[in-house]
Amino acid sequence: MAFGAQGGDMQDQITLQYFLNIVHFGMNVQQALEAPAVYSEHFPSSFYPRPAYPARVAVERGVSPAVIEELQRRGHEARLVESQQIGKEMGLCYDAEHGVIASGVTPKSDGLAYALGW
Repeated sequence: MAFGAQGGDMQDQITLQYFLNIVHFGMNVQQALEAPAVYSEHFPSSFYPRPAYPARVAVERGVSPAVIEELQRRGHEARLVESQQIGKEMGLCYDAEHGVIASGVTPKSDGLAYALGW
């Protein structure tokens, strides 16, 4: 499995979600890339002027209302953002048992990314 993302400070968060979508939730590459994401805005940004928003998480539309309610119950400010707004990811998986390469690109990209395999 190979995968990566653009996105500055959210890279580690969205790539972990992609990985868990495949390994833990059994999604295929494209499903994992299209799944709604959550991104913490709590820590100071790496980019100047380095804003921080304690307890805030950006939540894409499509995340279960029960998950949003649980985040709020735990003290988070859940800021809803449009679906497909968090991150630009690409992924590739090789299924050795079946000899299949599966790859995909998030529809969150601006159309400048492609997935190819041979």
